[in-house]
Amino acid sequence: QHKALLEPHNTPFSGDNCEANAARQLWLFLTKQEKLREIFISNIFQTAPTGPLQPTTELRAGSNIKVVYKEPDIITSVGVNQANPVQMVVCTSREIVEINTAILMDPAFQSWTEEEATEERRGSRMKELERTAEDFLVVHGSAPLSDLSRSSLSDAHHGQSATGAILILRRGVTGVRQIESHPSLPYYLCGSEDGSVRMWEFGRNRAISTHRASQAGPCVSHLHFTAQGNKFGMADLGGNVSLYQFGYTSAASGPYQTLKCHNRAVYDFAFMSSSSFLATAGYSSDNRNVALFDFLVPPRKALIKSFYCHDGGASCLVYAPAHQLIISAGRRGEINIFDVRQRTLLRSIQAHGDSIKSLVMAQNEEFFISGSADGSVKVWDVSTPKMFSSFVDQHGRSSFFRGSGSGVQQLLLRPGRQLFSCGADGMVKWRTLADF
Repeated sequence: QHKALLEPHNTPFSGDNCEANAARQLWLFLTKQEKLREIFISNIFQTAPTGPLQPTTELRAGSNIKVVYKEPDIITSVGVNQANPVQMVVCTSREIVEINTAILMDPAFQSWTEEEATEERRGSRMKELERTAEDFLVVHGSAPLSDLSRSSLSDAHHGQSATGAILILRRGVTGVRQIESHPSLPYYLCGSEDGSVRMWEFGRNRAISTHRASQAGPCVSHLHFTAQGNKFGMADLGGNVSLYQFGYTSAASGPYQTLKCHNRAVYDFAFMSSSSFLATAGYSSDNRNVALFDFLVPPRKALIKSFYCHDGGASCLVYAPAHQLIISAGRRGEINIFDVRQRTLLRSIQAHGDSIKSLVMAQNEEFFISGSADGSVKVWDVSTPKMFSSFVDQHGRSSFFRGSGSGVQQLLLRPGRQLFSCGADGMVKWRTLADF
């Protein structure tokens, strides 16, 4: 077995490019080390288990998963440039990172471990991406590619752990809790622990505007744009929801309305039939943790309906306009479904064994997806609701070195059933969901 292991052709790395050659050389060096011999033999030549292979939940789901980006720190939020969907932004407690995922998502792209992936092909794709990035920036009035550092675009893939994503730039902004992308323009909002809300443009080094200054309010918990993108809302851990006019100038105004929605904290909210009618998920001392508000009427009359639910607080919610449903999730793993017309609770299900951190609704409202602190992601039928698929350990709990936080932090659903998720394991993952 050891002699077979030392054969030069017996490596898992094929291909003739320099990266595969380097991996082969490292493999051959390690297999010759006396101290490592037993480790290689026991793992490569171990006996296969007997009996039929039992399909896992992920195999039944029929979808493959890819790591888009990896960090040593917890990734708390992720966003997509709606004007150029191959560009993404991710944030940790230490920085904001913009990446280009065009190579990863190109169906024609093959891993360098495959024979067909030549260095020339990677080089041509890299040049194409540089041209695309430069054209995009010029259209939106930014400086040419020099502002992004051309070398960082062409060389950034060497700093990635084989994820395929290209680093565009890093912003040394600490304490970001939430990212929200504009629905049609290349902008995104960042809400931070210090209470600040700033707007950035993809590819530009400086913030375009500051809608709330540092220390001007409690920690930001969530941000949402309206469907038209002309307004956005901000929730904070002081129990407030503030509404803003969208602006991308340095003289951006403050909120045009702020309402105290829960007396302890607001964790999430959703715009409903208009930019003034909102559903909120939060934590109130009287356990009214999901509520409906009309921001057009005076504050003392703004509360339309509140629901006693979710012991310990409601962590997130989504709105299904075609079904006229609100789906909320709790910190103990339960999901509630409310009828907006009747303003009643239709059903409640125990979905996860730990707090649910994120919910997303499919655009056609056929299904919704939940992500939990236990690391699992589950897909549910809106009408029933029965579980279509379950992905265990999508994002593991954080290690000692990553600090606090656990499991899934955020889910993002793109057209074509493309599901992105980020979590406490420091990864952004992408899978295409199968038909149910």
